[in-house]
Amino acid sequence: MVEDSLLNPEPLAIAAQTSSSTDHTPNGSISLSVTGGIAPYNYEWSNNATTAFISDPAPGDFSITVTDAVGCTSAANFFVDGVTSVQPLEEEKILVYPNPNYGKLYVDLSSKAKKNKVTLYDMMGQKVIERSLQYGQNIIYTKNIKSGNYLLRFNDGRSQRVVIR
Repeated sequence: MVEDSLLNPEPLAIAAQTSSSTDHTPNGSISLSVTGGIAPYNYEWSNNATTAFISDPAPGDFSITVTDAVGCTSAANFFVDGVTSVQPLEEEKILVYPNPNYGKLYVDLSSKAKKNKVTLYDMMGQKVIERSLQYGQNIIYTKNIKSGNYLLRFNDGRSQRVVIR
């Protein structure tokens, strides 16, 4: 049995657990779990790290190539979220919160804001929701939208990244 697993090992498989960076601070992490192939494994990350665990990465995309003891490889990509606090968009009296959100996204417009329409796009550029906005508090229901990162674009071209959980 042991000899068979050395001659015909299971294919390399990569899984990971990620945690978000918070408040614009690179304090997230990616922890890999590799199965299959023949240990030991070599790790080559897109940020030049060489271990199964990355601590304190800035938010963004990371790719990994894992090579086992006999040269078989497997690759994967992971994303570390950047969780932000409630922040108004530049120069306008617009407040988008909470971010990340869990079913309801609030967009508050002051009487000076010139926005009257907002569109939510997924990361592939596909329109998910389009809503007209009124002065005051507006609610965009996100309960039936798949978890992930989205772009909230106002009709004047400004946008804000939104995380839906």
